[in-house]
Amino acid sequence: MLNIRWTKIIKFAYTNASAVDEVIDLIEECKDAMEDGKITNEERSRLMSKYWKLIKALKEAQNRPK
Repeated sequence: MLNIRWTKIIKFAYTNASAVDEVIDLIEECKDAMEDGKITNEERSRLMSKYWKLIKALKEAQNRPK
């Protein structure tokens, strides 16, 4: 059974609101890439691109004054 930590998810979304779109994009890209059970080089490239967009958004959120 999947144990979902709703409090942690909500806290992340609240503190990193600008990165939520990137998180969702990365998750959707992961799901799409894993449909056939293989990750092609093109899919790997798209995944890494989404990953680095997420890292950049998190870094910007961290540096933003509160």
